Amino acid sequence: MSNFRKFKEAPVQLPHDLMGPPQEPPKRSQYRGRRNVQIPKLQTVKAAIISQLPFQDKITTLPAQQEARSSSVPSNVKLQSILQQQPKTPSKTGAYILQYHQSELSQHEKEEILQFSKIYYWGQKAQKPYNVQATNYGYDDQRGDYLGVIKDHVSYRYELISILGQGSFGKVFKAYDHATSTQVALKIVRNKKRFHRQGIVEVRLLETLRKNDSDGQSNSVIMTSSFYFRQHLIMVFEQLSINLYELLLKFDLRGLNTRLVRKFAVQTLNCLNYSFNLKIIHADIKPENILIVAPDSSKCKIIDWGSGAFVNQTIYTYIQSRFYRAPEVILGLPYSIEIDIWSLGCVFCELLNGTPIFAGENETDQLGKICEVLGMPPQDMILKSPRKGEFFNAGKLRSGHRPSNNLKQRVKDQGLFSIVEKMLVWDPSKRAKPFEVMQSPWIQEGIRELEMRIQKELGKGAPVQEQVEDKPIQQVIMDDGIGFKVVMKQGVVELPKIGM
Repeated sequence: MSNFRKFKEAPVQLPHDLMGPPQEPPKRSQYRGRRNVQIPKLQTVKAAIISQLPFQDKITTLPAQQEARSSSVPSNVKLQSILQQQPKTPSKTGAYILQYHQSELSQHEKEEILQFSKIYYWGQKAQKPYNVQATNYGYDDQRGDYLGVIKDHVSYRYELISILGQGSFGKVFKAYDHATSTQVALKIVRNKKRFHRQGIVEVRLLETLRKNDSDGQSNSVIMTSSFYFRQHLIMVFEQLSINLYELLLKFDLRGLNTRLVRKFAVQTLNCLNYSFNLKIIHADIKPENILIVAPDSSKCKIIDWGSGAFVNQTIYTYIQSRFYRAPEVILGLPYSIEIDIWSLGCVFCELLNGTPIFAGENETDQLGKICEVLGMPPQDMILKSPRKGEFFNAGKLRSGHRPSNNLKQRVKDQGLFSIVEKMLVWDPSKRAKPFEVMQSPWIQEGIRELEMRIQKELGKGAPVQEQVEDKPIQQVIMDDGIGFKVVMKQGVVELPKIGM
């Protein structure tokens, strides 16, 4: 489970007329921190048509006033624009660089460079204070993290621009790919055996998702390649924007418009249905791991499969961030793919309300807060739990929390409640599957809105602004141009055909 330290970016300032009347932001809790299966493709509104429409999804946001809990892959639009205008760098040979640019190489690089057939960039702009006598020629710190000097190269192709975040697994850098003239995100795994092993699992999960999603519509982050460099496993990802927790911060943790919540709900459910069909467990679904594709888009993707596993394969006993941890995990019971549905249900509530529905300070408190909303767990779950003595005494909670059934009071929107009540269920065997949730009228209405917007775009050739009635404080201006396909019932559910 990845716990990032996020590096701040400049806040986005909006005109005051979009911000609504001033309100006192809610207080933030001090403890908030924290194979191959072929899937049928959408047969009606083809992704190829969707991708060519001139969608301009707009998100008008408030300034972020707090530091996010985890890393994401933010997008610097201005820098990206400048870099994309640069011509592609022609490759050179290592022998050429040695002959004409030897002074720009470290002693170790003078030998290393000959192992690479194509050289696009060799860190000629970087200061390289590496010590060849130190661990891994001075490229690593004592933890096995790659030090990574800004403007230096990775694999004689990628130029390190900035560090986006770091966690127990390693670091994520924003980088420029000189071979393709694009910005990417590089995940550099720590040079330790156990992180290598889990990194290899993550690569296999991402490759499985990619192979079964040929047109890139699964709403999962795309890993374009992976390789080893200087004893580190490195994954190359598409560049994305802010995560949904950062988006909530921009609204001062007041919550998002219900229509925007539904846009994110349809897409994340779509992603989980892919992983569900492929027997893949994500195991760390939370707002920080759902990223918006671009600052002006409502399309989102799930990232960070580093805690994941294939069903029935070894997985850690300590998984999921606490606020989103499924009860079977807390109770020490066997678990599977259903834990992701629980986590996503928690995320939906948080997107609407702005704060977590279950914000426990520890696992005992976490279980107590769940009981306060959903009542006591089934008796058979308590009896089977190897940890029942920690949480219960004579059938009552040790924590002192008072069990109650008040989920409806916590989720005021009736449409969202209609799906969350199927997701936040104690017994994982009775918890709704992704494709079952997507059959709800509330989600179906969102799908119909998408199809109607596509028809308008096809007919008028220009994006149409959307009016948002809910919660005027948020003033979210969006379009419905989200390019994804909807997968249900282990197959697909067709959107209404154009013209009907």
